[in-house]
Amino acid sequence: MPETPASKTIAIARRAMSYLELPRDQRAPGYQEVYFDSLSDDVELRFAVPGDMFLWGEVRRGKDAVRAFFNETPWHEIMEARGFQSEPEYLANEDGSRVVMLATEGWKLIKTGTEVESCEFAQVMDIQNGLITRILVIQDQSDWTYAYPRA
Repeated sequence: MPETPASKTIAIARRAMSYLELPRDQRAPGYQEVYFDSLSDDVELRFAVPGDMFLWGEVRRGKDAVRAFFNETPWHEIMEARGFQSEPEYLANEDGSRVVMLATEGWKLIKTGTEVESCEFAQVMDIQNGLITRILVIQDQSDWTYAYPRA
């Protein structure tokens, strides 16, 4: 099958997100670099939640801000990630400028002990010149609002 703009950007998105598919016991230091290397310097990361929501409400602008969000957040105090619970699916528009990843994941919130299983989500990625320029994560975050009410 000939390579198309859509298949090229799906490959970029799949490579970027591949770090999430590693079992936790196989994650060596720097395992997220494949993700960071796929981001443009001016990338924007946003979650489809109210702006004042704990942790997820702030828009991260720039690769350094995204890196800080993932590397400096004390995740072990907040949640235990269960990882993907389904094989991610990737869809792209015809010109390859946008890829959507669909997947299911789970986690446990440390503060409340709430177990979240099989939570579906979509991650929309805009891609230009081989790099991800914008990420929008769409996911039910209601369990987070119970654990961390808005001020």
